[in-house]
Amino acid sequence: MQSRVIIEAALQSDPAITPEQRKRILAGFEPPKEQAPRTLTRKQVAEILNLHPGSIKRYDGKLLHPVRITPRTVRYSEPEVLELLNKREA
Repeated sequence: MQSRVIIEAALQSDPAITPEQRKRILAGFEPPKEQAPRTLTRKQVAEILNLHPGSIKRYDGKLLHPVRITPRTVRYSEPEVLELLNKREA
């Protein structure tokens, strides 16, 4: 974070830089925002769990909780799938 302090001092001392430019430059030093967990298709989940995609569909709402993108498109949370995989292996 010391580099941010140095950059702030340099920006403050330069009168040619506008407040908007200063704001954009300092935004690059912000810590990254937490990303949403990766999502997987039914086919990808079936490959990970070594099951048929139809079995994955039967798990909907019971063992897996799908995220509906459109009425026909669903995705599954990767952490949830990996948790189920660990339970099956134990």
